[in-house]
Amino acid sequence: MAKRLSAAKRISRLQSEGYSRRQIAAATGYSTSTVGRIARGESKGEKILGALREFAGLGKKAKAEVVEGKRRVAQAKPAPPPRPVKAPPAPPRVPSALERAEGYLAGAERGGIEKVMIHVTSKSTGMSRTLFAKGGIDVDAIRGNLRGAMETQAARQGNNSNISDREIDWDDVAEIEFDEYY
Repeated sequence: MAKRLSAAKRISRLQSEGYSRRQIAAATGYSTSTVGRIARGESKGEKILGALREFAGLGKKAKAEVVEGKRRVAQAKPAPPPRPVKAPPAPPRVPSALERAEGYLAGAERGGIEKVMIHVTSKSTGMSRTLFAKGGIDVDAIRGNLRGAMETQAARQGNNSNISDREIDWDDVAEIEFDEYY
């Protein structure tokens, strides 16, 4: 009576026929690392033995079909279900110029800044409009309500005949910068 071959011996014979560990793993339904551990003798491979016997017993054409994925070995481990495709992450939210300016003001008190003069740059024209030009405004007075303070000052400046518009077009604001007074 012939002695049955171990999983490691079957893998080494299949490799000598020209099959790689990856191809053997695909044919049996196990991972490449599992096939490698069995080939090195780190594991007995009792679970994979039935699939290895069946694969090794096939003819050349049938083995080629199994490797190409056209045919399956009956005792092979079933293929894992396909992983769900994750939706791509949402692009990072870009804060508006007003939000960036309010964040700057929140840290201004810690920096010892007492007064600021504000420059609002337009996207469409690229021109800058200065608010609170005469000595600036107290940071405490506008913190938390920067938009309201800027709108009030723009309306106040709009009474001047040299300035064309009384309102700030917030969709057209590219940047808000500060001149700091300590």
